[in-house]
Order: sequence, then C-alpha cells, then structure tokens
Amino acid sequence: MVEVAKRTVAVCDSSKFGRRSLSLIVPPTALQEVVTDHGIPKSDLKALKKMGIEVTLV
Repeated sequence: MVEVAKRTVAVCDSSKFGRRSLSLIVPPTALQEVVTDHGIPKSDLKALKKMGIEVTLV
C-alpha cells in the first residue's frame, strides 16, 4: 500500500519512539508525515524534521 499511496502518514503515540521492534513496517524515509503527541523525545522530533518529514503534534 505504501508503494502506491500518494501520501504516507504514520500515527503513533510518543511511547513508540526509542523502542525496538521485531518487524519493520516501513522505513522512516517512506513517510511524508508523522502524527504523534507532545511526549515525543526532542531528539526524535529533530531527526524526523531533518529528514523532511512533517510532524504534527496533538
């Protein structure tokens, strides 16, 4: 689905950042936007923005 999508958005709460998982759904480079809460670590927020990913905090 990601390969044919016009825009790819990940929606996750801040507790998902800084954790490892057994599987990778998509690499961050495949995203155009991330929607998360204000608890996201500043280093992760900065890294996403540096990659050109739009970040929406709710």
